Amino acid sequence: MSNSLSIIESTSMAGAVDLRKEINVIHEIVEECDREIAQMNQVYNFVYSNDRVSMINRLQRLNRRPNDEDLRNVPQLNNVNLEFVKQNIWAEYWRKVTDMTGALLIMPAERRDQWRSQFTLGVQKIVKRDCGGFDRQVEEFVGVPEFTADTVIPTMTSLLNDRHKYLAERVYGLFKALSPAHKTNKTYGFSEKLIISYCVTDFWNSSVSLNYHKSDVIDDLRVMLHFFAHKEFITLNRCSEMLSAAYRAHDCETGKWMNVDGNLMRVKIFKNGNAHFEIHPDVAWKLNEVLAYSMPAAIPAPCRKAPTTKAPKEFGYIQKTVSERTRGVIRDRRHSSKDGTWYFSDMSLQKREIEDLERTLSFIGGVKTGGSWSFPYEPTATLDSIVALGLIPDVKSHQFYPTPASIAQYVAQILKCEPDDRVLEPSAGRGDLLAHLDVPAENVTCVEISPLFCDILGAKGHNVYNKDFLAWTKEFALSAYDKIAINPPYSEGRAKEHTLTALNHLSEKGIMAAVLPAGYKPEEWIGSEFVCAKSGREFSGEFEDTGISVSVFVFKRSEVSE
Repeated sequence: MSNSLSIIESTSMAGAVDLRKEINVIHEIVEECDREIAQMNQVYNFVYSNDRVSMINRLQRLNRRPNDEDLRNVPQLNNVNLEFVKQNIWAEYWRKVTDMTGALLIMPAERRDQWRSQFTLGVQKIVKRDCGGFDRQVEEFVGVPEFTADTVIPTMTSLLNDRHKYLAERVYGLFKALSPAHKTNKTYGFSEKLIISYCVTDFWNSSVSLNYHKSDVIDDLRVMLHFFAHKEFITLNRCSEMLSAAYRAHDCETGKWMNVDGNLMRVKIFKNGNAHFEIHPDVAWKLNEVLAYSMPAAIPAPCRKAPTTKAPKEFGYIQKTVSERTRGVIRDRRHSSKDGTWYFSDMSLQKREIEDLERTLSFIGGVKTGGSWSFPYEPTATLDSIVALGLIPDVKSHQFYPTPASIAQYVAQILKCEPDDRVLEPSAGRGDLLAHLDVPAENVTCVEISPLFCDILGAKGHNVYNKDFLAWTKEFALSAYDKIAINPPYSEGRAKEHTLTALNHLSEKGIMAAVLPAGYKPEEWIGSEFVCAKSGREFSGEFEDTGISVSVFVFKRSEVSE
C-alpha cells in the first residue's frame, strides 16, 4: 500500500502550494471582496434612497422622440435584493480562490459538481419527506458560504490536503467506467488495450460524432494522461474534435492506429462504432500505481512500475499538448511591423493561464520585454503550427535542454568557423548552440526530430532534416562537415551513441565540439581514429531545471593531430 501512495504523494508535492504565501493572498482576496460588497451597498443607498428610482424611470421614459408612443420597450429600474447581490459576489470570489489552487481539476466529476453546487450556487442536497411519507433527496437553496478569512482559509487548507484522495478517486472512477471486466478482477490496469463499444455514433465526410457519455469518460482519461505526463491540468479540446482531426490526418480511413494527444495514446476506430485505445507505457504505469491505491490486489506489481525497456516505436516521442486558452491567445496575436514585436492579449486569462502562455512562448525562443514579445526568427509558421496542432516537444522525451548562451559562445570560440565552413548540428533543437557561430545560415545543416523545431530552424535559414539523427546518418553516411557542434541527448546512453555517430561525419581536417557531462571520458571509447581533448572550463548549473555539470570536448581525426 505504501508503494501505491508514492506517485500520489510525489504528484501532490509537485504541485504543492506554499500555504504561507497563499494565506496572505487569501487575506488580500477577502479584503477585495469586502470592498466590492461595500461599494455595492453605497450604490444601492444612493440609487434607491428617497424617490430616485421613480426619477430614473421617468428619465428612461423621456429618453425618446416626442412622437414615439411605444413605451413597452422602455427599460425600468426595479428594486434589487442586496442579499442576492452579496451571495453572487461571494460565489465569484469562491470560484476565484478555488481556481487559484487548481484542486477542482483533480476532483472526480461527482465531487466537483457537489463543490460547485455548494460554493457557487448555494445549493445542497437534503432529505425531505414527501406527502406519501417517503424520504427523498432534494436540492434546496441554503445560501453560498460566507466569504471571510475564517471560512476560506480552513476550507482551502482542507481542499489542498485532500488532493491525493481526489486523485485516487478520479483514477479509480475512470478505470471502473472504462473497464467492463473490472468486477472479475481479471483486468491488469491501464497498460492493457481498452475497447469501448459504440463509441462512434456517426461518420461524416471528414469528422466523427461520438456517444457523449463515453466521450466524457475518454476526455477524463485524456486529462489524467496529460497530468501524469506533464504534472499539470489543462483544458483540452473535446474528444470529438481530437478524433476528427486524427481521422482527417489519416485520409478518413478506419481500422488504422492513430496517435493522439502528443502520442500519449493510440486509437483505432471501426465502422461498427467501436474504438480501441492503447496508452503510452511510460504513463500507463503511473496511472496503475495510483489505481493500486484503490485496488491493491487487482493490479500486478509489474504493471505499476516504470518500464525498463523503451516504448514501442509506434507511440513515438511524447509531446506536450498546449491548452485551448493558450492556443486561442496565440491565434489572436498582433504583430507590429514598426519594430517587429508581437503582442498576445492575456487580459481574459487567469494567473495560471498567463504563466502557461508565457512558458509556451519562451519555449519556442520568445523573449518578453514589457508587454511585447520578440523572436530571433520569423515565428509565424511556428505560431500557426501551435494553433493548428496544439503540440510542443516534451522536454524529457525529446531531451530538450536548450544550450545557454555562455556555452554557445564558448563553443563558437573553440570552433572558430570560417565563412565557407560546412557546419552540422545533430539533434539541433531550436539551434541555440549555433547562435554565435560566424558562418552563413545556409552553410549549416541541422537534423531535428521535432517538426515544430524544424519550423524554427528553417525560419533561421538553416538546411533542415526532420529526422532522428541516427536514422538520418544511415541515409547520409558519406556527408562530411568541417565543423560539428553537438549537444546530444544524455538519457539511456544516447550521449555516447550520438557522439560516435557524429564523428563519422567529421571531415579530414574537421573539428567537433561536443557538450557532454563533465565526468565523461570519451578517449576510452572513441577508438584510435579520433583524438579528444577536454576543454579547461566546466559549466555547472547552466541548464535550466538540471544540476548537471558539463564540459566541452574537442574531437579531431587522429591523422590531423599527429
